[in-house]
Amino acid sequence: MDALNWVYQTYPTANAEYAGTIFPDSNGNYVATVPNPGTEAESNPSYPPGGYSQVDAYYHTHGQCTKGMNGGNDVFSSGDLLNADFHYPHAVPAFLETPGHKILRYDPDPNDPRHKKGATTTIQSGCDCPRN
Repeated sequence: MDALNWVYQTYPTANAEYAGTIFPDSNGNYVATVPNPGTEAESNPSYPPGGYSQVDAYYHTHGQCTKGMNGGNDVFSSGDLLNADFHYPHAVPAFLETPGHKILRYDPDPNDPRHKKGATTTIQSGCDCPRN
């Protein structure tokens, strides 16, 4: 959650996604990578020094409320879910902070990890974008 909140504190008016990963450091503490900026609709995560195999979770933000998204900024996109589901050799959780500062967690289904059927839970409440 700290990494997600840091993005909105650092770039409060950015209309772009920011994405990174969470990994364990040499002391066993979980650390977030500095996020990569993306576009209004997508982003590619930054990876830890040990690379892709060190990733324990993905995180990203959705920039600002985007007109015409009909609340799409408030949920994981299919692409967001696929990143978590298709992480090899095992699926990993994904975290999202929305423009209204809601934080969601997606946990891939271990019985069906490749089909976007995991559970999404709200871990920080916030506001929704207007539907238009």
